[in-house]
Amino acid sequence: MNFLARLFHSETPVELPPAEGDPVRVAEVEALLEELRPLFRADGGDMHLVRVTPEGEVSVRLVGACGSCSLSNLTLRGAVEPLLKKRLDWFQALHAG
Repeated sequence: MNFLARLFHSETPVELPPAEGDPVRVAEVEALLEELRPLFRADGGDMHLVRVTPEGEVSVRLVGACGSCSLSNLTLRGAVEPLLKKRLDWFQALHAG
């Protein structure tokens, strides 16, 4: 386990609520986020899908080290958003909270 993972690692898993929205679209987004998840976890963070709106807006919450990283917005705009745009024809916008 690398330095950041040890720093932010918790023995007690945090239960986050399931994502809101159309189950098919939620599953599509979750599958794509799962492709990127190892990158986030390598530095002691993660990304949680919060909701997918009928208008095609996706909301995520960055947790662990990613939640306080000064480069998290760059990662979202440079990696997550382009992947969603490329693979999901209904996708319109990405929001982080």
